[in-house]
Amino acid sequence: MTKRLSSLLGQFGDVAGRQALSARLARTAGADDLYILIREEGSQRFTPAHGYQLQMTRAWELLLEEASRLGSAEAEMQELGTSARAYVRADTSLVLLGGSEPRPQTLLDLLPLLGSLARAELNGQSAERSEFLSYANHEIRTPMAAMLGYVDILLRQSRQPDERHYLEIIQRNGLQLLETINDLFDLSRIRMQNLPVDSRLFELPPLIAEIRNQVEPLAQERGLNLQVYFDTLVPRRLTSDPARLRQILMNLLSNAIKYTERGWVRLSLRAQTDWLEFTVADTGVGLDPDRLPQLLQTQSIGLSITHKLIGLLGGKLAVQSTATKGTRFCFRLPASCDELVDGNIELLTASVTASQLPDLAGLSVLVVDDREDIQEIARAFLEAAGATVYTTGSGQTALEFLKKKTVSVIILDMHMPTMDGHETARTLRSQGISTPILALTASTMSGQDCLESGCNAYLSKPVDRSSLIGQVWTLAYSLQVLVVEDSPLAAHALQALLQSMGCNVRVAHNGAETQQQVLGEAPKVVLMDLGLPDIDGWALLAWLRQNCPEARVLAHTGRRFDEMQSPIAGLSFDGYLQKPAARTELLKSLFPRVTASVTN
Repeated sequence: MTKRLSSLLGQFGDVAGRQALSARLARTAGADDLYILIREEGSQRFTPAHGYQLQMTRAWELLLEEASRLGSAEAEMQELGTSARAYVRADTSLVLLGGSEPRPQTLLDLLPLLGSLARAELNGQSAERSEFLSYANHEIRTPMAAMLGYVDILLRQSRQPDERHYLEIIQRNGLQLLETINDLFDLSRIRMQNLPVDSRLFELPPLIAEIRNQVEPLAQERGLNLQVYFDTLVPRRLTSDPARLRQILMNLLSNAIKYTERGWVRLSLRAQTDWLEFTVADTGVGLDPDRLPQLLQTQSIGLSITHKLIGLLGGKLAVQSTATKGTRFCFRLPASCDELVDGNIELLTASVTASQLPDLAGLSVLVVDDREDIQEIARAFLEAAGATVYTTGSGQTALEFLKKKTVSVIILDMHMPTMDGHETARTLRSQGISTPILALTASTMSGQDCLESGCNAYLSKPVDRSSLIGQVWTLAYSLQVLVVEDSPLAAHALQALLQSMGCNVRVAHNGAETQQQVLGEAPKVVLMDLGLPDIDGWALLAWLRQNCPEARVLAHTGRRFDEMQSPIAGLSFDGYLQKPAARTELLKSLFPRVTASVTN
């Protein structure tokens, strides 16, 4: 393996790190290996970028000359014993080695970025590189937001198994690419010592409960038992960076789940006088002890980041593993243990709180289902969240009820005898009743039929508490949202996604359009990008605060939260979403009183 791409990207200064990242990107492109070469201004010859070991023989020069002339070229490299495919964009060349079915387009799209980073690396322009990475992070995430947004919409509309299969492949690879992009920028900032640590005092047990709730569905999908508990009393509050600690634990737990086929994955905590110990253990495939030193540098980008983040927080990661029996990751962080609490009780309390949504007070819901047990389950869920609930067992009785009484939301079973949900919904709409309808169906494949019948949204049985309450809230409190986004594709995808969530959406592509729309009809929420062509995002936020003070303004940007430095004291957004924002994160931000997650 050659010494490759990650030093070019400013990720690692060591050989192992370069090998890990370059191998991963080569696999993304369907190749066995890759090189990046650049040519300086005024030169016709390509030279290997920083971090590569490559003897520039005449065969290489001929290949690159042909690729420069034609855009791409292919040759058999005798000294390597494999084929080489060269692609040239401006003054940067990507060479893929081996691989039967190359898929280079993703890396070709990033090639100008890679070339610019290579030059910055060679010239030692760390400040310029940091600024450029921030800009590139935003520019890459914008088309990613459009792509993943459209895929999400199509998946919800498609009824054909083959179509859904292809869309799921696109979604899976898109999320994998997004993960790679996140790793690239995280590791780059770590090496440039430009990754800030926001050390502050925060509540520890609620953070652990939140991580447990996020990871548990992943473990359940693989049939694993996720165990989270505190071995000792722990400090109620910890001084550290909660975002980085969450990232560390999420990486370790996700990695453990990924490589465990059966058994359990465990997160445990214990405290001593001046330190707090975190342990993530599993019953997975385990690792060869001789490979452990390389693991943290070469085998997993996520673990490499974790290793370095723990160091930034003042700890050190230790690994114990036995092949076929499991792995144990452990690290300690400095902690003051003056005020100790029973974290296990806190976990139980957090679990109960997170499963309830007590914010439907003032809403009334009609549940229409021929099965009394479904009526009672829905009633229990909704009344616990504060709603007033009415029930009936047929479409005909529902029509009679709605002639006399108005409700906030109708929950309608689509598979009832005599008059089914489709006919009931069509009849309600023909009578001019515009009350939001949430369809309950036994099959996700019939969701589009529900929408065509006049329903506003649908859920598949069996329905869990958080999904039901979250959808009722969304339908009852449909928002007027103004999307401010200069990319037409990203704006359209976000508009369609928000409309599928029950929002009324308008779009503005620049600051002038935003001001015109706000003065015409003030929105409840403004979801805005900061990188607008005609006005600085912060200046637009200041204008919105003055001219539309009732609106909640959320940042939807490729910038990281720690890069959101307000130029005006006291000026801040009401919320922050990094592109591309998932449906669940959008729901949480748009409807902040919904305290439990709503499934995608």
